[in-house]
Amino acid sequence: MLTEAFKNVGEREMTKCMDFINADEAVHVKIGNFWIKYMLDGDPNRYQTVMEKAASLVKATLSSNVEVNRAARRISDFSDYFVDLLEENNHVYGYRKS
Repeated sequence: MLTEAFKNVGEREMTKCMDFINADEAVHVKIGNFWIKYMLDGDPNRYQTVMEKAASLVKATLSSNVEVNRAARRISDFSDYFVDLLEENNHVYGYRKS
């Protein structure tokens, strides 16, 4: 994770900046997740189908471009099942290029 990389080389200011950016982004993702789940009546199967279709539109997979940060995904209201799927897809497809 980029935050850890900055921390490991003693870049305290950049570590703080990345913590802020990550926290801000988690709020945006949580809001988006709320509305997607609301529009899908909370159905996890429909959620996965929609996410897979969205990924395919941009020729991507439901994998991550970095190691999955479970804590950040949890804060953003992703289900454990969906986070497990991302991790599994990382093993199957490799990390997605950003």
